[in-house]
Amino acid sequence: MYSCEGCGRPRRGLFFGSGIGEAKWWCWRCQSTDRKELISSLDDHAQGVLNRDADGVHWPYGPNIYVQMRADMLDWADRHDLKSGDTGSSSGLHWDSISEYPSLTAEVGPESWYGAGTSGVYIWNEGNRSVAVRPPR
Repeated sequence: MYSCEGCGRPRRGLFFGSGIGEAKWWCWRCQSTDRKELISSLDDHAQGVLNRDADGVHWPYGPNIYVQMRADMLDWADRHDLKSGDTGSSSGLHWDSISEYPSLTAEVGPESWYGAGTSGVYIWNEGNRSVAVRPPR
């Protein structure tokens, strides 16, 4: 847990600002209305791009705590027409329409990075993926 820029206390929150070294941690209590509206807007924008449940959007490692990474990831998903979908083995991102990269598949897996409670993101060329790991069709 990080110390909040507003109150100085170690509380749950998010990093705001660009750049990992320049972003500042703000706890939920000290976040301004503008910051809370930005988070809500990004969560709404993520609908259809990332999975969500009653606890909210399942942001992958990085965007789970950095607000700018959330915006950058959603811009990237929009540019490549990535949507949430079923890849056959787990829920993930895929291209709904023909794009400039029709052979690539992206998947957000349930595996965490060293038990950190985050999701893994995997991108592969379907033609090069091992038969052993291909989901049944």
